[in-house]
Amino acid sequence: MPSSLEQVPLDGERLCWLALTRLPGIGGRRWKWLLERFGSARAIWEASPSALQKTPGIGPRLVEAILRARAEFDAPAEEERLRRLG
Repeated sequence: MPSSLEQVPLDGERLCWLALTRLPGIGGRRWKWLLERFGSARAIWEASPSALQKTPGIGPRLVEAILRARAEFDAPAEEERLRRLG
C-alpha cells in the first residue's frame, strides 16, 4: 500500500482532499483552518508527524488518524474508482 501520494501522476491534490475529508474529526471549520495553516490538502497529507503534532487544533487522535490514513489509503485504487464513476 502506498504511504503517500507521490506516485499519483495527475490529480494528487484532489486525492489528498478526498483521503482527508474521510477522516473523523475533520469538519468544515477544522478543514478550513487546516487549509489556511498548511496551504493545500497535499501539504496537510505530507506534513511530518512533528508538524502535525505542533499544530494547534490538531489533537493526538487526529494526528493518529492522518498517519493511519497515509498507511491505508490506496491512491491508485481510489483514482481508478473515481475515473469509473466519472
